[in-house]
Amino acid sequence: RESVVHGDGEYADEDVHVNPCESHGSLLRPWLSPHRGISKDKLTQYLRAFQLRRKLLRKPGREALKHAVKATL
Repeated sequence: RESVVHGDGEYADEDVHVNPCESHGSLLRPWLSPHRGISKDKLTQYLRAFQLRRKLLRKPGREALKHAVKATL
């Protein structure tokens, strides 16, 4: 089984849950709030920028720079 159905009152089933998704959502909402009025067409670009920023902030200096250069090429 790969999913839970909140509409059926399910929130977890052994290893299947939505905690990582909800965690990312709680970090994403404040980051997106200054960008009010983004279109659905641009949402993917905003999400990719958010992902890249999170990856870079988790890496030490030189490794972050390599990752940034690789992402832009």
